[in-house]
Amino acid sequence: MENAAIDLRHYSAATTSTMGPVVAEFFTNVAPRGPAEALFPLQRNFYDSEKSLTVAQAHSFSQPPQRYEVAVLAVLEPDASPQRIGQVRNQVEQAVLQLQFSLQQCTASL
Repeated sequence: MENAAIDLRHYSAATTSTMGPVVAEFFTNVAPRGPAEALFPLQRNFYDSEKSLTVAQAHSFSQPPQRYEVAVLAVLEPDASPQRIGQVRNQVEQAVLQLQFSLQQCTASL
């Protein structure tokens, strides 16, 4: 990914796909639900913790006039090691890329 802006809990990067530009967002410690019970990614609240509790990734792209977003969130074990966190990040990334590819294939045929 290119053009990454790094933050401890959230950063984004721009990339491309078969439908054009994609904004990829990467999250650590994002809550699955917000105060109003809205689910991630519609509401993005963060845990105030030094330990990694969740990892997530969201990809946004468009095929005008439509805008699409796919997101995957994984809850980590409380005692997750740095190696385990890395494994889960890779699994989340693979899952969101598969969702993006599948959605782009479906919408391209519309």
